[in-house]
Amino acid sequence: MTSIARPTTPIIAVGAILLSVAFLIMGNGLQLMLLPIRGGIEGFSSVEIGLLGSGYFFGFVLGCAFTPRLIVRVGHIRTFAALVSVASAAALGYPIAVDALVWIGLRLITGFVSPDFILWLKAGSTIRPPTKRVVL
Repeated sequence: MTSIARPTTPIIAVGAILLSVAFLIMGNGLQLMLLPIRGGIEGFSSVEIGLLGSGYFFGFVLGCAFTPRLIVRVGHIRTFAALVSVASAAALGYPIAVDALVWIGLRLITGFVSPDFILWLKAGSTIRPPTKRVVL
């Protein structure tokens, strides 16, 4: 049975992008806010908690420098898929290893992949799919 693809309306397309941006911002904001609180509960020093935030933003700067090179080298979708996987693994690492140095490293990784999310969302709002569908 053949199915006919119905075109999506602009409201649905823009709504999906805005919803994904909302989830991204909420998740990132929760991590930025809750990890220092949890670090305080775990007994991290003030310097270690400060390094958690610094690690994220240092990774963000590195990500801004290297993400465009990754996109040129392997492509937009593959880069996004790989970095989303890395970010998910980093998020799962916090409860596994409750150590300040490990958390700082994980924040560095999370910061490194964050520019790719922003770039992907920005590019996703401007890229139009091809109008003709090719059946292989």
